[in-house]
Amino acid sequence: MAGVASEAEVAAVESVLGARLPDDYREFVLRYGGAVVGREEILGVRRPPLGGPDLGSPPVVAYTLHMRGHLPAEYGAMIVVAVENGNPVGMLPDEPAVFVHDHDFGGRHDVAPSFEQYLTDLLTAARG
Repeated sequence: MAGVASEAEVAAVESVLGARLPDDYREFVLRYGGAVVGREEILGVRRPPLGGPDLGSPPVVAYTLHMRGHLPAEYGAMIVVAVENGNPVGMLPDEPAVFVHDHDFGGRHDVAPSFEQYLTDLLTAARG
């Protein structure tokens, strides 16, 4: 865990990204700030212990803005919550499904119907 985030921190992230965070992801960020689950870093408003390098801005902002510059137009509003083998994992603001956009194959692969389920799947895999 990276620590509880404030409403002001989350609102600042939403302002920079130009979208409200999906409700289940927003709740996660407010409660935990960011976290490492198994081998996966869940991006949030700050780096958790054992997370990646400090980028000088909230990790979700840094990664989202960077990845948006490399995504096709239909994914231009993607909110990146993790990175898997260099590919962004995230959601579109108006769509709850969590997906990976694979740069190598140029396509989308849905991994969970919601952020809550994505997190549950990560926790299950970490235990297993």
